[in-house]
Amino acid sequence: MNDDTGGVVHPRTLVPVPGEAAVVVRTFQELTKRPFSEVAQLFNAEGVQHRQVRAWTSNSVKDLWRRREVYRGNVTTGRGLDVRPGRHEPIIDDRTYRDAVAAVEARRRHQGRRPPTAKRLYMLRGLIFCSGGARMRGETRVSRGQEWRYYGCPVADGRTARLDDTGALARCDARRVPASTAEAEVVARLSRFLIPSEVTDAARKELHDRLKDVKPVVADDQRSRLQTRLARLMDLYSWGDLPETQYR
Repeated sequence: MNDDTGGVVHPRTLVPVPGEAAVVVRTFQELTKRPFSEVAQLFNAEGVQHRQVRAWTSNSVKDLWRRREVYRGNVTTGRGLDVRPGRHEPIIDDRTYRDAVAAVEARRRHQGRRPPTAKRLYMLRGLIFCSGGARMRGETRVSRGQEWRYYGCPVADGRTARLDDTGALARCDARRVPASTAEAEVVARLSRFLIPSEVTDAARKELHDRLKDVKPVVADDQRSRLQTRLARLMDLYSWGDLPETQYR
């Protein structure tokens, strides 16, 4: 920051921006009550402005969470392993910080270890869209040892956000679709495009009949074209433009 004379005052000192600092404080207050995705949905619904003029997502809220030590007035080095007091004023107080950390950690423990998903198959991955035009993603819900596969809209689920042609936040009310139902419907519709066996047999017979009844004029035309082609190859070989191996 420079003073009126052009001199440097407090070099390398962070200065909070009031509007952005208020959003940071609000974020940590909301994290004591709701997860990252719900905070993003709440901010989008209330029209809370993002510093980069875009819609809020779960990842954008997590970005604020990852910089929590900076907002406490500290600086970090060594990929966050070394935390030291900084020269800037804190944005969030200790109580808000502790409550947010306790709530986030409690939700992580409640989620537990997720089962492996490597063997789950989504046949329509990247091919199915919701009514709003968003590409639906495969997801699995696990309860009491059983799994249910779904295709869901990430916009409706609040995992991502989209802007419409006017720049406003696009909304989607599409519900999750059971994967087995969607895949069975697609397979059933594709089966309607199969050519019946009687049509295939008729086409095969017609082709066989045509091959047996080759007109002499057709054969003569083919022989003439082959002779012309051979003559051109001989010219290319004699001029040195065609290697002997290819010519033979």
